Amino acid sequence: MANILTAFFSMTGETYAGGGVVNLDKGYTHIAAEYIQEAVGGGLFHIEQVREYSADHFKMIEEAKAELQGDERPELKAYPESIDGYDTVILAFPNWWNRLLQGCFGTGKALGGHLGTGI
Repeated sequence: MANILTAFFSMTGETYAGGGVVNLDKGYTHIAAEYIQEAVGGGLFHIEQVREYSADHFKMIEEAKAELQGDERPELKAYPESIDGYDTVILAFPNWWNRLLQGCFGTGKALGGHLGTGI
């Protein structure tokens, strides 16, 4: 079996769901990444920014939109020690404005993805 790393970016705090704003202790993509990792095995890595987004959903949208429009690549808190031992890297991240995750790591690996519409 291939050695797989599931890396994910996910938000906590306020998000819009079911017609209103809800508060999440664990983001939807985090939960999905855990399911993926449980199903395929391998490692799990949480991609986190140095500068955190606002917990207020509507302020967070404006912050993320400004990053996108400015073509910013947010600084990350940490990187995996190495991805050399992995055959496949699965990236799980929210779908913001139909764009891929800004800035990432790794080359030369088979890539899979989970693109969520929730945060």
